[in-house]
Amino acid sequence: MSKGGSQTATTSIDPDLKKAFLSNLEQAQGVAGALPVQQFAGFNPMYQAGEQQLINTGLAGPGIASVDEAAARTSMEGTYQPGMVGGYSGGPASLASTTGYQAANFGGASAGPETLASTTGYQAANFGGASAGPAAYARAQGYGATDVNAAQANLGMGGAGSIGSYMNPYSQQVSQNALADLETSRQNAIRQTAQQAGAARAFGGSRQGVAEAQTNLGYGTQAGKLSTQLNENAFNQAMAAQQQDLARQQQASMQNAAQRSAASQFGAGAMNQAQLANAMQRNQMAQFNAGNLQQAGLSNMAAQNAASQFGAGAMNQASLSNAASRNQMAQFNAGNLQQAGLSNMAAQNAASQFGAGALNQASLSNAASRNQMAQFNANLGQNAALANQSAGLSGAQLRLGAANQLGSLGGQQQGLRMSGATAAMQAGAARQQLLQQQMDAQRNIGLQKLQVAQSALGQGLPNLGQTTTTPYTKNVGAGVLGGAAAGYQLGGPWGAGIGGLLGLL
Repeated sequence: MSKGGSQTATTSIDPDLKKAFLSNLEQAQGVAGALPVQQFAGFNPMYQAGEQQLINTGLAGPGIASVDEAAARTSMEGTYQPGMVGGYSGGPASLASTTGYQAANFGGASAGPETLASTTGYQAANFGGASAGPAAYARAQGYGATDVNAAQANLGMGGAGSIGSYMNPYSQQVSQNALADLETSRQNAIRQTAQQAGAARAFGGSRQGVAEAQTNLGYGTQAGKLSTQLNENAFNQAMAAQQQDLARQQQASMQNAAQRSAASQFGAGAMNQAQLANAMQRNQMAQFNAGNLQQAGLSNMAAQNAASQFGAGAMNQASLSNAASRNQMAQFNAGNLQQAGLSNMAAQNAASQFGAGALNQASLSNAASRNQMAQFNANLGQNAALANQSAGLSGAQLRLGAANQLGSLGGQQQGLRMSGATAAMQAGAARQQLLQQQMDAQRNIGLQKLQVAQSALGQGLPNLGQTTTTPYTKNVGAGVLGGAAAGYQLGGPWGAGIGGLLGLL
């Protein structure tokens, strides 16, 4: 058996907080309703001008015309065929025949290549700034420690202080006496060997010679050792005496050096203090002078840049004017040369005709002279033809070089114009981006204000006054049995009764 019921919990919020929340919601609805359509900034005149310039330059810029003209000239000069020289022959012998003449050819005068005006820029004057350095450092005045020069031993055998001066003056006599005693012993041994050989009837034989040789060899070896030992003993004694004198000299030098070093330390300390004060004064003066130099340098740099700009402009104008004048002068001179060449060619042809008539008359009387003259004229014609061929090749090469330079300048001109147009488009795009940001800021001002109001309210409101009802049930039988069981454990049957009554509650 069980019974049931329900529990009702009601929550509410602060009316002012609810009012603020609803006001914020009303403001959001008003901002959303009044929010205009987003606008986009159009291309400004700078961007459009740069774009149009880029299109015009890319499609039909002045550089393209120059490159096309250079390509046409290069193609024309590439097909140039030099005149072929077939060679001239002085034979066969002219036998009283008429002699013609070679017409003079005039290749024409050219006014090219054209004079191109070169632009003159200027190098901006840069001012690196005036420096107050290097800093004046107080040079520490040290003191040169007085070095003690070690007393040097003179190992030579001559001169003052040498080992030879410490040698015993009787060393040579001692060596001579010892070697004389050894020589006496050798001679006694030789006589004894001779006596033994005579007694054995082998005097003068090979055995006697071998025995004497062994005796002499032993003498030489012993004499060398004895002489070396005596000289070594004399040298060692002299060197010991020399070292004793050097030790006494070394000790005296060390005492003198200690006195000189103490005096140098005192003088160095006084000089260091004076140099520190002088360095501080020099650094302050250098800083003041550097400031003045900085201001003067900046002013001079601005004046130099202005003068360079004015000079570069004047030189560019003068270069353009001079190039036009040189081109006009070249054309005028080419016309004069053309007329003079044609006139000279006519005169040469007339003279050749006259000369041919005279040669024809002379050839009738002297065939040998005509043959010699024909050979001479053949050589002249050959040389002239070769010279004309070489001149034609040189002219073609010059015109081809001029065409290549024209194409290179046209490419550079095209690149410069396209770079300028691109820079103008970039500047216009930057202004367009700034205008777009300004338009977005004006459009979003209501949203920004709404965000400020929302941040003041914080999170969303939890419960706007709703009522919550929660049903519940209770098992009465289980409560009675559980209370009786617990009461029995505590108080027996009486405890079970009391526990069952409590379980009904």
